[in-house]
Amino acid sequence: MNWARHIIIIVLFSGSISAQAQQNILSQRFSFQFRQLSAEALLDTVSGTIGYSFAYNPEILSDQTPVTASFVQAPLHQILQDVFKNKELQFKEVCNYITITRKVAGEELPDVFTPYTDSSEYYYIKAKVMDANNKKPVPFANVVITRRNLGTITNLDGNFSLKIPSGCINDSLIVSFIGYQTVAKSISALAANELIFLQPAAIELNEVIVKHYEPIYLIRQAVAKVNSNYSTSPQMQVGFYRETSKQNADYIQISEAVLKIFKAAYDRSFQTDQVIVFKSRKSPMVKTMDTVSYKLQGGIYNSLMIDLAKYPASFMSDDYFNMYDFKFEGLTKYNDGSVYVISFDQKPEVEYPLYKGKLYIDARSLAIVKSEFGISPHGLNYATNVLVKKSSSKIRAKVLGAYYLVSYTNVEDRWQLHHVREEIKIRVRKKYSFFNSTFHSVSELVITDADSVKTNRFRNADLVKPNHVFAEITNHYDETFWGKFNFIEPEISLEEAYRKIKNVLKDN
Repeated sequence: MNWARHIIIIVLFSGSISAQAQQNILSQRFSFQFRQLSAEALLDTVSGTIGYSFAYNPEILSDQTPVTASFVQAPLHQILQDVFKNKELQFKEVCNYITITRKVAGEELPDVFTPYTDSSEYYYIKAKVMDANNKKPVPFANVVITRRNLGTITNLDGNFSLKIPSGCINDSLIVSFIGYQTVAKSISALAANELIFLQPAAIELNEVIVKHYEPIYLIRQAVAKVNSNYSTSPQMQVGFYRETSKQNADYIQISEAVLKIFKAAYDRSFQTDQVIVFKSRKSPMVKTMDTVSYKLQGGIYNSLMIDLAKYPASFMSDDYFNMYDFKFEGLTKYNDGSVYVISFDQKPEVEYPLYKGKLYIDARSLAIVKSEFGISPHGLNYATNVLVKKSSSKIRAKVLGAYYLVSYTNVEDRWQLHHVREEIKIRVRKKYSFFNSTFHSVSELVITDADSVKTNRFRNADLVKPNHVFAEITNHYDETFWGKFNFIEPEISLEEAYRKIKNVLKDN
C-alpha cells in the first residue's frame, strides 16, 4: 500500500450539491537479591535502584513476612507480585511514584486508563506559550511531563491546559518547539494562567558539513534507524481527537473523543495500529448549503497513518525520490538538541498530487522528529480526483489545499508520536449554479498518555475503520464531558461554538 495514494482525507458530498527506555517502569527488567528483608526495607532497596519512590498505607503490608528471594532480569511488576503474595494488591506508576493499593473486587490489572477511572486527585494547569522576542503565540508546541508521554499541545493561540495526577506535583513541565530553546518549569511553581516564553534559537551550519549531509542521504538514514529510535514494543495509548468542519465562516460540525490506541511496535512485525472510541461527544450538523451534505471520512484512521516513522510518506521513499526536489536548509534547535531541516517539493512536471514541506531529523540519533507538509501547488490541480468522493453528478468540488503536521516527543531517548493535525479546504458548488461555498475541515490527534504494561490488541468488531465517518459514530453533546481526561484547548470555546450552532438551528 502506498502512502501517497492512501493516507489522504476523503470527503463525501451528497445531495443536489532501546525498547526498555520507553516502557512503563513496572515493565522494565531488574535483578535483585533479597535476604530476610522486611517489606519496608525491601521497598527502600528497590527504590534506590529504580529511582522511583513507593506510596502506600503501611497497614496493607503489616502482615508481610521477611523476604528472601532472587530475581535476574525480571519485570518489576512480576518481582513485586512474587514478593508480596497478597493477590489483593495492585501496583501502578504515577509519575515518579509507584502506588501500592488494594484491588477493587473484580478489577483487572491496571492499564493506561486506570488514572482516569479511579479516585486520584488531579492538579490542573492552564498557561500560554509565547515567543520571547515578538510576544506572539507559539501554536502546536509540545507540552509534556518529565519522563512521560503525558501531555498535550498548545492551540493556535498558544494556550494549553493539562490535568495531571497529584503525584506529579514535584515533577517538571517541558515545553518545546522546533527552532526554540526548550523550557522546563516546576509544576508546583506554576502560577495560574502563567505566560511561558520560548527563546528563539538557530544554528549556522558551516559549508563542509552542509556538503557532507545531503538530503536524500539523511532521509535514508532516518528510515533505516526507525527500529533504534522508536519503540520495538507495543504501547497502549490515550489519545484526544477533535474534528471540526466549517462552511464558510460557520461551524457545521464539532466532534471530539478520547481514543484508546493500540500502538504497534516500530519493527518488522508489520502489525497495524488499532483504535477504538472510548468516550465521545458531538454537536449535530444543522447548517447546510441548500441540500448539500458534507462528511469527512476516515479522519481517525488517517491521523494514525500520518505517523511518518511507521508509515513513510512518498518524500521518504526511494521509489519517489526522483519526483521531488530536495534542499538542505541547515540546523535548528529542538528539545535542547540540534535537528537537520530538509525542504522538499514535487517537481513541476509530475502530474500527480505529491507534497511540499519540511522534514526535521534529529542530528544525534537521525530520528524523524517533525514534519510540516501539504499538497504541492504543482499537484493541486490533480488533488480533487484523489481526495474527494462525490455521490451526486450535480456536485462540483475543487480542493483548495490540504495540509498536514506530525510531531514526536522524546521520552528517555526514545521518540513517541505526540501530535497529528490535518486540514483540508474544498470549494463546492451545484452544477449550473453561480454560487459556491468553501468547506474547511480540521482533524487533530494528540497522545496524552501511554504505557507498555497491558497491550492486548482489540477485537475487530470494536475498531474504527477507514470508511467510518467519525461524526456518525459519536455521542451527543455534553458540557461536562471531559472530567479528568486531557484535551487540546480550543481556539474558541466549543461550548460557545455549539451555542452558535444551536442559534442557527433556532433561527431556521
